[in-house]
Amino acid sequence: MKKSKSLYHGHRFPAGVISCAVRWYFRFQLSLRDIEELLFERGVIVTYETIRCWCDKLVRVLLIE
Repeated sequence: MKKSKSLYHGHRFPAGVISCAVRWYFRFQLSLRDIEELLFERGVIVTYETIRCWCDKLVRVLLIE
């Protein structure tokens, strides 16, 4: 039996932070910079470009499934 790697394997941030940022982006149609600011207020320092990469990666994976 093959073990499949987590969707978040190799990322610097926890899965909860990544999924929360992606959810906010698609559910509430916030800008990447708004999400960057929301995460900063919660003590997570991440750039809007990183959030964009997460959204691009996860939407491709989720559309395939």
